[in-house]
Amino acid sequence: GSPGNLTQFEDILFSSSSTSQESSGVLSCKLAIENGVTMLGLALIDVHTLTIKLCEVTVSNHYSNLETILVQLGPKECLLPTFTSTEDNYLQLKKVIEKSGVLVTERPKADFSSKDIKQDLCRLLIKNKDEENDKFEMKIGVMPEMQMEHAKCALSAAIKFLQLLADKNQLNRFHLKTHQPDLYMRLDTAAMIALNIFPDSRQRPNYSANAKSSSVYGLLNNCRTAQGQRLLMQWLKQPLTDIAKINERLDIVDAFVNDTSIRNFISQDFLGRVPDFERLVRKFIRKKANLEDCYKIYVAVNKMPKLIEYINEYNGSNKDVLIHLIIQPIQEMIDIFSKYIEMIETTMDLDRIGHHEYIIKPDYDKDLKKCREKQDELESKMHDDLSSIRDKLSSYLSSTPSRSSISKKNGNETNREPIRLVYDPKQGGWLYRINRKESATLQKQLPNIIIKVTKKEGIFFQTSRLNDLNTKYSMLNATYNETSKELIDEVLNIASSYCDSLSQLAE
Repeated sequence: GSPGNLTQFEDILFSSSSTSQESSGVLSCKLAIENGVTMLGLALIDVHTLTIKLCEVTVSNHYSNLETILVQLGPKECLLPTFTSTEDNYLQLKKVIEKSGVLVTERPKADFSSKDIKQDLCRLLIKNKDEENDKFEMKIGVMPEMQMEHAKCALSAAIKFLQLLADKNQLNRFHLKTHQPDLYMRLDTAAMIALNIFPDSRQRPNYSANAKSSSVYGLLNNCRTAQGQRLLMQWLKQPLTDIAKINERLDIVDAFVNDTSIRNFISQDFLGRVPDFERLVRKFIRKKANLEDCYKIYVAVNKMPKLIEYINEYNGSNKDVLIHLIIQPIQEMIDIFSKYIEMIETTMDLDRIGHHEYIIKPDYDKDLKKCREKQDELESKMHDDLSSIRDKLSSYLSSTPSRSSISKKNGNETNREPIRLVYDPKQGGWLYRINRKESATLQKQLPNIIIKVTKKEGIFFQTSRLNDLNTKYSMLNATYNETSKELIDEVLNIASSYCDSLSQLAE
């Protein structure tokens, strides 16, 4: 592993609790002299956004435009062909790259050959299901990027470095784009630091990276989603120079600023349900996804018609921009995911989501049905045990609600109960939860209980009776999951076919 190649550590670094939203792409560079002019071929591969970007520029002795490109693309690592101490051009190039805080890695010169790049791209780029190989190869051959000879050489080295062709899950997943640095304002590393665009602990070691007011990014970052934070980073690294596109963005901002209901729905209701699609795509590609991930996508997509409904109610002067940039693309996604919604509602047991159980409906198999019936019986016995515990503790607890307030919601007791039966798969299954202030009473009146964990929201414990019932429940759970494994795999395979659409959704 290296800063530009973190694939081996994705499970650790990019878990749901990860706060870093930065790209981790690898950039590859190759210098060449054409008619006395120094050319620089660049190729960036980002395995998280599944994008390949190529670029060729003429450079001066100071490589000032390279520094601008490094700011715009934000790579973590840069590949250079192995060079000697007498090759001044590469020595200067390395100096500029390292000054920008990017790790330089030297690779064999033989890797920087475009001999097989066409065949490599045929295996890596997204291909239509019905497209014939010969036609696909011809299509790739006429792409404008294929005219960038030096960038293709750099790309070949990056493909070998990341070992993309060795992983069948990466094949036919990538988009190829041309990076056009002239579309954006020129900013070098010194300008970014001087303007405090991003928190920079490297330049100011005593600086707190969490202080919102210490950088432009911190001040602007009220994003509710991971992809929103990444997009904000991208916009700050790539300030637009096209007046029409700038006004387009301002029109959208104006529409949301002036319409409180749309803004509140998007910020508070809709975006709170949107997962990190980019990370989910990676999980599906690497065969690490599960039914919970499928459900997260379902929830987000299911909210989209309501989003369209809210935005359609807007009648301001910027309606056309909203239709073009938001309503139409999202409506296309709703149409694409309609079958996905249907699949999830048909196959997943949505009634069990309240238990944090993501399972296939029992109706699909008689063995699943029997298993579910036995689990329901065990749950009923757990509630009987809960009633017994409540009776024992009721006169000792500091606050006991009336019997009329006793109810169940999604299988769990409501918040008004001092003792609740909850399901937490991370803690091993079914537990009782009680307020922490009742700790002394609990241990005095029920000395033989098993305390599993103490958290801010309460003490989680089991009686010997609940422990026995939970053990049986867990065994049935394992049987249930094993019996439904083929169906689960089928659902995950169908869901993974939506990866390209999920990537578009993330954008």
